[in-house]
Amino acid sequence: MGDNQNSDPSKQRRMSNAEMLLVKRLQKSANRDQTRELVETIDSLVPILSPIRRHRSCLVSGRSVTQLLEDLLEHVGRIVKDQKKGAPGISSTSNMLYKRAFLDSPFPFLVVSKANFNIISMSNVLEKFYVSIPFSGPVGHCILHFVHQSEQFLLREVLKASSDAKRLFPTMFHFLTFDDKCVHILPLLLRNVWFDDSNQFAFLRFVNCEDVAQVKPTCARPEHFNGDFVFDQVSSSILPADLEERIRRHEPTHTEGFLPFLDWHKSWREFERDEGVKLMASQLSCSERSLAARSACFRLSLEVNTKNFVSSCILRYRMRIPPYLALTASDLGNDFCIALDGSLNEKDETSFLCVCPHKHSSDDCLRYTEFHLKQVNLVLMVWMLSKSKRLKVGGTLLCYHTRHVTLTRDCWLTEGNLCSLGDSFEFRLVSLRVNDMH
Repeated sequence: MGDNQNSDPSKQRRMSNAEMLLVKRLQKSANRDQTRELVETIDSLVPILSPIRRHRSCLVSGRSVTQLLEDLLEHVGRIVKDQKKGAPGISSTSNMLYKRAFLDSPFPFLVVSKANFNIISMSNVLEKFYVSIPFSGPVGHCILHFVHQSEQFLLREVLKASSDAKRLFPTMFHFLTFDDKCVHILPLLLRNVWFDDSNQFAFLRFVNCEDVAQVKPTCARPEHFNGDFVFDQVSSSILPADLEERIRRHEPTHTEGFLPFLDWHKSWREFERDEGVKLMASQLSCSERSLAARSACFRLSLEVNTKNFVSSCILRYRMRIPPYLALTASDLGNDFCIALDGSLNEKDETSFLCVCPHKHSSDDCLRYTEFHLKQVNLVLMVWMLSKSKRLKVGGTLLCYHTRHVTLTRDCWLTEGNLCSLGDSFEFRLVSLRVNDMH
């Protein structure tokens, strides 16, 4: 009878789950003990630099953990200034503890390379917001790809500034984080920035300002956005082909294609080469490229999954010929399917497009962020606890360009800039809804 009970698989599973819960509790307890030891060690090393507010504290100094971190920031800043003046620096052991304290701090904390703005390391509390990122990152990627486009230039100036640029703080930045492969906008207030003595790294300390109670999921109905669209050159700041060329000047490996102009290039080039188009472009005093852009049309159909979540879209293209041209309009092309759920869309063997939906769009629009990725063999400078270390990573997908898409019932808007590529150019592409393509 005892043997039968021991062989009951359901009871074995319950015991296994209980044991797993016990192990997790022990691990959490061990992590808490380790963190407590680290905090106590840092508390003994860092002098009291700010007035201690009266409250209950478990630290010997009487400070809270927040006050300890503030004193730590001030203390390291003074050490860096003293080292520049020739004063003796801190010991390697203390340096390692300081670095570890930053990474384990309760605040969002980033270490960024000033040379290329790549993220070198981030604190554990910030790393949790990138657990579901659909590609490897964000460490190793340019930080500008994970900040709202309207704030990228300001952040770049902050990183390029000298250590006396305190006039820039505090400043609010809206970071692109991820929740189940969806983009979640996280407001972070930049409170402190300082640089190492070699001026190679920037250390950024933020405060999370998210109001969880006000965050609501998107309630937009996907079928409201299906329809036919045409490119609007008047409202756009650049032609799609000109933008592609500008990107390739900075990133030669860039493969053409972005939403919604992913598969229209073949029809477009054939249209440009037509003698009738060249003649009409000459009569209208515009380029064949401009005339082709005005004639480009696409039909959008959003696909939803079983949870009524937009998972992909079907695009079909054609060139709409003006009536005054004695040419035959092209037929709608084949269906072109693009994943909109954070999955990778292959552009060629080494280039990919990852389109991530925004989790909290307004009810009258859908928002997406495009991440353009290339496959490279990276040698990353990783900020370790004891020293900087170069790590070779093979076959890594590296983001080199991002842009933001807003889809409403009336238009398809694509916005972005080339800030991460070293170009200050900002662009805006607009496609307007029409009744039909004829």
